[in-house]
Amino acid sequence: MPSEDANLLAVLDGDTVTYLDNNSFPDVRDSEGVLTVKEWEGTNNTNWFDSNNWKNGLVPDNAKQEPIRINKGKANYPVINTAVVTGDLELEADGSIPGEITILDGGTLDVAYDLLNDGNIIIENNGSLQVRESGPITGSGTVKIVRNTPDYPGSDYYSIWSTPVGQADSQINTIVTNDIITFEYDSSQNPSAYVQVPNTTFMEVGKGYFIRSGSDSGVITRTFAGTLNNGNIDVPIYYNSITDKANLLGNPYASAIDWKKVYEDNSDVLEGTIYYWSQSMVGATNNAGDYKSYNYGTGSAEPGITEFIGAGSGFFVKSLQAGTATFKNSHKVTGNNDQFLRSDENTDDGKSWFRLSGSMGYSPILLGFIPGATDGYESMYDATFISEGATIEFYSLMGLGKYEIQGRAELCPQDKPKEEIPLGFEVTSGGDYTISIVLEYIDP
Repeated sequence: MPSEDANLLAVLDGDTVTYLDNNSFPDVRDSEGVLTVKEWEGTNNTNWFDSNNWKNGLVPDNAKQEPIRINKGKANYPVINTAVVTGDLELEADGSIPGEITILDGGTLDVAYDLLNDGNIIIENNGSLQVRESGPITGSGTVKIVRNTPDYPGSDYYSIWSTPVGQADSQINTIVTNDIITFEYDSSQNPSAYVQVPNTTFMEVGKGYFIRSGSDSGVITRTFAGTLNNGNIDVPIYYNSITDKANLLGNPYASAIDWKKVYEDNSDVLEGTIYYWSQSMVGATNNAGDYKSYNYGTGSAEPGITEFIGAGSGFFVKSLQAGTATFKNSHKVTGNNDQFLRSDENTDDGKSWFRLSGSMGYSPILLGFIPGATDGYESMYDATFISEGATIEFYSLMGLGKYEIQGRAELCPQDKPKEEIPLGFEVTSGGDYTISIVLEYIDP
């Protein structure tokens, strides 16, 4: 290795030497000096793992994070439906048939180093593109990210959206082409307020927007296209008062992110609970169950809500103080990009879920006995109740405070054989209501 080149790094893996210059596409050669970048030929089909599709039959090894080139002008291009890991990745340019990759539902393309895209990348609903390096994604190619709305029965249902592409590529009416109404939650004014914004607005990166269809129902496809966001994304955080500290944020990347990782890097300005939105009713009948909360230390207010925030998804957080929150590449995760953030069953110990149900909906709570928690309020274990004014309100009490997630100190049978935790509820109409223990997620 030339001693005068301080930027050149040599790594020996078996009989393969990798020479990596931080300023260029890596030059990977075997012990004989033969270039070993894996090249897609697409001779046989679209299967990434079919050796007939790769030059000299050399299929990339996920474990080695090898450099890969998707050659232009091929009859078939790779379609990914599982986890694929590369080193540097290049998609070649061509006027008519550029290099292309399609990532299907459940697939993840994990790029460990740099991405040079002069071709086309298509990310279908629930597919993920994860780039680990913090530098910009280069090239003049296109990226298309498809996300589907929930299967809502009517037009008066909201979803919270964010953009995984740059603000200049995120004009709302180019992403959402049907008749819509859009609101932002403006925490910069005091008091905070929902503000309707024109559909010509360019979505700010890292920010969430409430969007509903004016006339359509069912599953509606939204398509983002442009320059992918990557690296650190800073967003302002506002704090007006103890009762006015909510901020509406959004996942800025083309893959899911882990709330636990986000919180750990921003615990100086954020409380430990994230609040998703999954609307179950319309108008004045919106209920507390429409907010799906997940707490860093204790878990979800009902089984099946996870810590993973899907691409294109917005969410509420509460602030400890004014400042800046930062999304980082290290917050990205492989897979876990399902729109509904639900699983089939609960396997957590020391936790009990309860639900108050009636004809107008339901409201869930979680009580957990968690290692490290105390019986007092801690934002990383407890989540305050936020749905004041809903048709059904159900909460646990700690002093004068209402909570939808309450983490308590672990129970020691020999010292504290039982624990009594007061509960409260409020409803806006008379009728029959049921309190039940919930063992798994129940679709409302």
